[in-house]
Amino acid sequence: MEQNQRALNGSCRVRIPRSDEAMFIHPCTAVFFDMDGVLVDSSTQIAQALAAWSLWTGVDVEGMQAEFQSMTDYDFVRLVAPHLDTELQVRQIQEREELLANNSRGVPGAKKLYAQVPGDLRAVVTNGCRSVACARLRSAGFKDPDVLITSDDVRRGKPDPEPYQKALDSMSLVAPSVVAVEDSIKGATSAKKAGLFVIGYDPDGGSHGLEEVADLVVASLGDITFHWRT
Repeated sequence: MEQNQRALNGSCRVRIPRSDEAMFIHPCTAVFFDMDGVLVDSSTQIAQALAAWSLWTGVDVEGMQAEFQSMTDYDFVRLVAPHLDTELQVRQIQEREELLANNSRGVPGAKKLYAQVPGDLRAVVTNGCRSVACARLRSAGFKDPDVLITSDDVRRGKPDPEPYQKALDSMSLVAPSVVAVEDSIKGATSAKKAGLFVIGYDPDGGSHGLEEVADLVVASLGDITFHWRT
């Protein structure tokens, strides 16, 4: 009851891009964060893990980093190397990622935004595996989320709505007053299909099509403020 009452007191304020004055306010019962690219800047680690795996297997993954970052490891291996043993290749990729995770750092503004949400009203929803997700979050200085949904917890990853629906069910919440923060089209699609209000994060303007899926798109996490009345 206490969680539900506090959830009703939440709001999300977003500064509309290209306007210093306009402010959009949306009711907010909880916040679900994507991890890679929203909370943790893991782009270098992902590039290194992919390069190592490519050397081991001879699979050409040039230009595939964005796809890898927005898919589960299983889906990615099935896409680029259907002829190889999926379980074995996923294990090799994840072991490499976990080794590299100790050098993780937060996306600018992410820790401040994450801390604005009460711990029992936030979740992290990622296509990554649990061991890598935990290692990256802790290395980057984020408190462990009360709810963490990873590829280990679902049968179908993003863009399927299952990951976000699983988070909703885990917290006994209903959309659309739950806000998701996503930086990929696949992630935003997953959240929208689950009924969430989606804020797209596109710092360099390179996520073409994100604005067609997300309800709002911002270039800086500093444009978002979460507030709960006590």
